[in-house]
Amino acid sequence: MAASGSSSSAPSLAALPDDLLVACFEQLEDPLERRRLLPSVCSRWRRLADAPELVRSFSIHCRLAGSFPRLAAFRRWAERSGAAAAVRSLRLEAGLLEGIDPILTAEFVRMHKQLMRIAAACSGLQELRVETYDLPLPEFDVSRLAGALPSLRQLHLFLPDTTLLLQAALGSQSQLLDLRLQGRRPVRLGPAAALPPALTRLRLGGSSDTLRRDDLPRQIGLLTRLEHLHLEELDCGQDNGTVLSRLGRLTALELNCCDRMPPPEVLCPLTSLRALGLSTYDESAAGRAEVDATMRRLLPAVCSRWQRLADDPQFVRSFKVQLNTFTDAFSRLAAFRGWVERSGAGAAVRSLRLEAGPFAAGDSDSDSDSNDWPEPEQLCSELSRIAAACAGLQQLRVETEHTPLPDIELSSLAAALPRLRLLHLHVQDTRISVDAPVGSSSDLLDLRLVGHILTLAPGASLPPALTRLDLTSCTAEQGDFPAQIGLLTKLEQLSLAAFQWDPTVFGVLSRLGRLTALELWAFLRLPPPEVLRSLTNLRALRLLDPEEYLDPDEVDAALRSLPQLTALHLSLARPFPLGVAGLPQLQRFVWREHNRFAAPFQALPGGPWLASLRRLTLLGRVSARTIQVLQAATQLEYLGISETASTDPGEVARLLQFASEHPTLQWLQLSAASGVSAEQAAAAVQSAPHLSISFVDHCDDLAHAVVPMFADD
Repeated sequence: MAASGSSSSAPSLAALPDDLLVACFEQLEDPLERRRLLPSVCSRWRRLADAPELVRSFSIHCRLAGSFPRLAAFRRWAERSGAAAAVRSLRLEAGLLEGIDPILTAEFVRMHKQLMRIAAACSGLQELRVETYDLPLPEFDVSRLAGALPSLRQLHLFLPDTTLLLQAALGSQSQLLDLRLQGRRPVRLGPAAALPPALTRLRLGGSSDTLRRDDLPRQIGLLTRLEHLHLEELDCGQDNGTVLSRLGRLTALELNCCDRMPPPEVLCPLTSLRALGLSTYDESAAGRAEVDATMRRLLPAVCSRWQRLADDPQFVRSFKVQLNTFTDAFSRLAAFRGWVERSGAGAAVRSLRLEAGPFAAGDSDSDSDSNDWPEPEQLCSELSRIAAACAGLQQLRVETEHTPLPDIELSSLAAALPRLRLLHLHVQDTRISVDAPVGSSSDLLDLRLVGHILTLAPGASLPPALTRLDLTSCTAEQGDFPAQIGLLTKLEQLSLAAFQWDPTVFGVLSRLGRLTALELWAFLRLPPPEVLRSLTNLRALRLLDPEEYLDPDEVDAALRSLPQLTALHLSLARPFPLGVAGLPQLQRFVWREHNRFAAPFQALPGGPWLASLRRLTLLGRVSARTIQVLQAATQLEYLGISETASTDPGEVARLLQFASEHPTLQWLQLSAASGVSAEQAAAAVQSAPHLSISFVDHCDDLAHAVVPMFADD
């Protein structure tokens, strides 16, 4: 029960509908405010309890001094009303806020007892999570709690300052499948204690005394149905390690802060294991070397498992290989490549994603003592051989970060992968070239290139079947590129950035009759109107001109040439283009103003274009006049605003009033700099239950809600 609000909101909150009042109650900070509203909230909850689907899940947060009376009232209501019987999932959180006097922890001890009474009242409970922070609570008997909740299937206890006890056996009648006990103090087992035999997931954490007892490893060895096991601070010597070999169904194993690594002969029999994580107390080079040596000894067994898994094509249709600065990363990549080549598993792969970097070879600031950094030629060779082993590959994505590769030649890559349909190369420090024709036999449809420089040799050509081409992040030398693009008559989506291209080459675009989406970055000029008018199928246009290259009149002329546009993204440093008003079919529109010091644009242009608008994002200082113009957007469903022209309460109020009164607006999304507070947003939805108001940290998130205009962006 926590968060933000003020006492001034009391009268308005009391008049809210049931479900909205309950939601706003959780956002109030003032304890007096919450106390005054508590009877009203509880009476509303009593009515809501008649609909069991509304109370199947509860989350209770207690973090402020004074929470105990409210929690007790809630507990009494839950017991009297019978609403708790419908609850299936319950999450209880309690903790001290920084700066609160520790003497108040006595109240939190009472609060903890209330939380447990609430849990016990939920007789049909299936999931229970209890978390406390900075609260030294009394001893907690896990078996007593689980015994009081016979339907419980999932129990998570995170009590880092509490001693956890397991005094009794959780017998075969227990339905508990998922048990996670975490804390700094030990889990203490009584003489008659036993873990539930039906467990499929177990996580135990605590101090070094937690898991060294002889009885606990023995108990774990009896849990033959376990599929996920996470243990901390276990001595994985031969005696305790052999316990793991009995868990034949185990698919995921994580051992953290172990004194010793389990020997390979213990882990190799776990034929169902798919995920393995190991770490030791010892963070020195010797400690890391022990972990790595264990993993290396396991590699033959892992590879043999992969070979068996390769018999199931569905399992290996997609691979993602990540390579970074971890010790011996390159050696493991070479081993993986060798397995792919020998096993033939690559024949079933259809999608492959390779990520590498950043590498720090020779970097004195690197905190790793490994000398296993690959040379760029080695890395490129290994990645190429992995790709070549996947003969049926249809999608290939390669991403490198601060890792320059040797030149990549596109035609030879396409020839080696004749079934490739999608190729994305994100290799910022690498030169990409096309030295020969990529023939008509190529199936390549989607090509996106991010590189240092892109060159096209004389006589070379791009794949003629392309339907999408993205060169926005490649410095392309003009050469024959414009002529080649003009030959790609099947293109539907085209993205170009041309800092050095001659704008006279835009005539080639008139040959692209199928083009539906066009993106142009930082051009000195735009295609002439007669070229744009020839693109009769064009529906989406994105123009980015942050450096003020484009003339405003030219932008307006371009827009007037494309009245059929339904999606438009303009990111300009110039004044708002009035040509937008000539787009009667526009449904999605993003306007980004790059000049942060410019005066707020006075208003959007009025006109019939507003009638079709459904999604709108304004990334600039929006004035009250703009909001007034939007009254004519009678089909508007989404509005994103990054900043108001003034934080004056009257201007903010006009924005929220517009949103709450608009008949079709369903979602108002605001940036953190918009000038609108959470309290103001909560008040705005009182009269408009159909309206959702949310906040984002970054303005780009506002644009993405309207765009992507391009498929699968």
